[in-house]
Amino acid sequence: MKRKERWKSGWYQFSSDLDRALGQGIFLAAVLVIAAAIILPGGKDLFPDAEKIAKGLEAGYHTTLFRKGLSGEAVVFLLPLVSTLPYAASWLDERKNGYWKAYMPRTTKEKYAVSRITANAAGGGLCSALGYFLAYLILALIYRPMEAAAETPAISFGALALGGAAVFLMGVFWAGAGFLCSLLFRNRYMIYGGPFLLSYLMVIITSRYLPGVYTLNPREWLAMEHYWEGGSLGAAAFLAEISLLSMLAQYLMLKRRLEE
Repeated sequence: MKRKERWKSGWYQFSSDLDRALGQGIFLAAVLVIAAAIILPGGKDLFPDAEKIAKGLEAGYHTTLFRKGLSGEAVVFLLPLVSTLPYAASWLDERKNGYWKAYMPRTTKEKYAVSRITANAAGGGLCSALGYFLAYLILALIYRPMEAAAETPAISFGALALGGAAVFLMGVFWAGAGFLCSLLFRNRYMIYGGPFLLSYLMVIITSRYLPGVYTLNPREWLAMEHYWEGGSLGAAAFLAEISLLSMLAQYLMLKRRLEE
């Protein structure tokens, strides 16, 4: 019975944190920013001229726009910032207002740490993935009716789902990076700026000085310009690994902070 009550208590705490991460307006804003970052790089191709429309757009036009946006710089550099918005600052806010000291007698350090870290991961991952799927849906609804018929889909459901999984895991990783910055620096600006700077440094270092370690280049995680074992599935597995390592580091560091 006690074990069941502990499980219920842990689940209630996590569901409360998840509601805080997903139930705020900033979460919806993050979804819309990601969708815009994918759509807007289409530029003038978003507005085909009347002659082109009259002849019919080429098959897969919406997919071409979607892939162009995913491989653009906007997504690479906005994801690290936007994915931290829903919940990466949770611990720092609770530390500053003293909430966690009042709450700790009703829970354990382990439950507190797991709940905050997983809710942050869910917030960062879901806002990124929902923005990804929303961008595809908007492009498909607008341009697909104007496209020439295709014998096979321009992008399969499996490929679309794998891409969404990769974007979700990127959001998890960058949200975790923001949470780590809150624990290391205890500064709100670093929560949002830290992951952006880390992404920029990873791109510069791996592009200019360590091209052989392209798996650590955030541009590669979506564009996949080099060989990946298992293709998109391999890239998603790599992102899952580094996300789990990041969450472990967050757990150990947060427990240490709670004991101070």
